[in-house]
Amino acid sequence: MNTLKITDRNKPLTERHDLETASITEAELQGKIYNIYCPCNLNIVIDRKCNCHCDFCFFQHDTERKRLTDTDYLSGLENVLKRLSGLPIEITITGGEPTLCEQRLIPVMKLVKKYGFPDRTFSTNGSGLLRRTAGKPLLQHMKENGFIHNISLSRMSADDAENSRIFRGTPASNQDTRRIAAFAEINGMDFRLSCNLLGDSIDSWDKIKRYMEFYESYHISSFLFREITPRRKYPAISKIVEEMVQESDLRLLKTAHGMFYDVDIYSLGKKLIKHYKANPYGTQKGTDVYIKQNIITSLVYEEGELRTKW
Repeated sequence: MNTLKITDRNKPLTERHDLETASITEAELQGKIYNIYCPCNLNIVIDRKCNCHCDFCFFQHDTERKRLTDTDYLSGLENVLKRLSGLPIEITITGGEPTLCEQRLIPVMKLVKKYGFPDRTFSTNGSGLLRRTAGKPLLQHMKENGFIHNISLSRMSADDAENSRIFRGTPASNQDTRRIAAFAEINGMDFRLSCNLLGDSIDSWDKIKRYMEFYESYHISSFLFREITPRRKYPAISKIVEEMVQESDLRLLKTAHGMFYDVDIYSLGKKLIKHYKANPYGTQKGTDVYIKQNIITSLVYEEGELRTKW
């Protein structure tokens, strides 16, 4: 993880990242005892189908995985959610593009609500959020099932043509993004734009600021900028942070230390900026002990399989 998260200081997202007091809970998964790092994320892959073909997406290069019937997929997921219920688990719905598979997506959201997971993230290119299904827009289904926090829409450029070129497909347009942002604002939903740093459009702090200024006119105040590996091909967050810290009114508030990453937290005017920096294993006191205990930081459910990695 090497990421910048930028929000309005008065509108922070509802993510749990109290790193220094993170707890570990024993759990049995597939017949083995593991430790769960708090917060642990369960990524629910709705389907691998996508209407885009991004070069950086590893799903584009791994198409051989089996596909269950929808009934078997949902039955397997319910068994997983039953076993994980009550643990410090965050849910992320992802894909492919999850909005392309409504026959799974809506029941999945209902299951997550049923088993009481309070922290939920929705990752999408936005192309299907406004589409009507069962008599209402998909965004309305999300609201009714509690998916109102950390809705993350991928947007690599503020220019429609450039964004479509990078995605090599049909993501949400700026017009769609404006409508989605308005729905989110009216209905109290946490909405942010997520941008991978690819070098095509955004490779400097000045370009990040211009990107944010454009979308702030849509009343969007939360942004995520993520470094893509390998660094030799794409821009590095560290270079952008070097430019960012030259801002005269930037203030470092604190550094939160975690097992696998640290977070430098800054204020810049009305903005709160968090720089997530990955730590190599074994660099912090006690980390080698935790690793021996089979600690899990992330889980993946896909086509009936529960895994501890992608």
